[in-house]
Amino acid sequence: MAYSFVGGQKLRKNRSMLPWSKKHAKFIKFEKISPPSHVTISMEQHWREICSPTVKVGDTVSVGQVIGRATDTIISPVHSSVSGKVTEITQMQGLSGKQVEHIIIQNNRKHTTFNGLTPHTSSITNTTADEIVAILRRNAVTDFWPSPQSLANKIETAIGNVDRLVVKLFDSDSNTAVNYRLALENPQAVIGGIKLLLKALSLRRAIIVTEIKSRTLLRSLSTIEYPKEMLFFIEIKPKYPHYDNRVLISALTKKENVTIGSMFSKSIVIDAQTAVAVYQAFSIGMPHVERFITVSGDACSMPKNLSLPIGTSTKHVLSYCSYNNSTSTLFTSNRINGRPITENTIIDSSINSILIQKEHIASNFVASCTNCAHCVTNCPARISPKAVARHVKSDKILRARKAGLDSCVTCGLCSKVCPSGLPLFSNIIQAKQAMAKTPKDIDDASDKN
Repeated sequence: MAYSFVGGQKLRKNRSMLPWSKKHAKFIKFEKISPPSHVTISMEQHWREICSPTVKVGDTVSVGQVIGRATDTIISPVHSSVSGKVTEITQMQGLSGKQVEHIIIQNNRKHTTFNGLTPHTSSITNTTADEIVAILRRNAVTDFWPSPQSLANKIETAIGNVDRLVVKLFDSDSNTAVNYRLALENPQAVIGGIKLLLKALSLRRAIIVTEIKSRTLLRSLSTIEYPKEMLFFIEIKPKYPHYDNRVLISALTKKENVTIGSMFSKSIVIDAQTAVAVYQAFSIGMPHVERFITVSGDACSMPKNLSLPIGTSTKHVLSYCSYNNSTSTLFTSNRINGRPITENTIIDSSINSILIQKEHIASNFVASCTNCAHCVTNCPARISPKAVARHVKSDKILRARKAGLDSCVTCGLCSKVCPSGLPLFSNIIQAKQAMAKTPKDIDDASDKN
């Protein structure tokens, strides 16, 4: 029986990109992109963990070499994704929106690996949880959802406090196939990474979640030897936003409450990308310097699954995919809640897909609410986005929180299904951003008005 959740919206694929069509991203193998002439690497690879450069202009660096560190030892270092010469250190916007230093490296295209990288030689049985955490931190292994964060910190906090490890082998929407293809093409790396995380968390079994009708993927995983009781497979219906961790746990536990409560805090959720990064950190000692992305969309004639160095420009990726900038718009993630990007956007830990969409003429007309309740019935958090947005517009943040602002998973479905075109999603996002910038006294200040 396939699992599902209340609310959400069924994923519908483009007619030209049907799941059995050879044009669909699920049928496209990963390929390494042609080396970029240079990369721009942010000193903020994990959310709000900012490092300082340890190299200067003119230095020669190798793949995997540390180029940035923080004074706080729990913050992972930043590594070079190519070999070459540092040509510039400049200020640019980082993951959290702040101006942080970025290192620009001219690629010599030799892909020289740093000679200080060493694999972990001890067996998993003889490796302690502290050793696993230390290796994850040293190699800057990233947990990608909901925003890039240190997997080492996540595991360290979870040790002794979680009772389930959930691994997603599916993707956020029908246009993306990164996790599916990684698990299909690298089953040994995925299962190897899961084994290491089970050891660190002192758990016996992981829950593997796939979308329905993923028989090819399951056959690929069955070629790897592992204790049969180690993995428990379940299927989930492809319904947006099933990729959100809180929504996924809600589906697995068959409970409608998707707030961060006991059922969520007792679970740790990763995806195939994270599992592969864990395996590479242990097997070859390679830090997180590579990004896997899908390039697709209704204006993309042929989707591609690409492997590329972190810091590659979007322009270089699109030149590899015959992009026509006069007829389409770029998004990252998906069209519902994905953010628009440009050719100058740098591929970092927060980007796992580029969606090339046909341009649509947006209407400035916004009608009044018709009380149709579409936003409520489609909301996976089971809140009233209309009520939340109304309080936000009146600067009543405390009332918005009581109406469910904290429970919102920011999937964006409320705005998508609204027949009146109300900016519900943008209002909620503005409130969450304001709360992040002003953590203290925001409720009292807002509700005195």
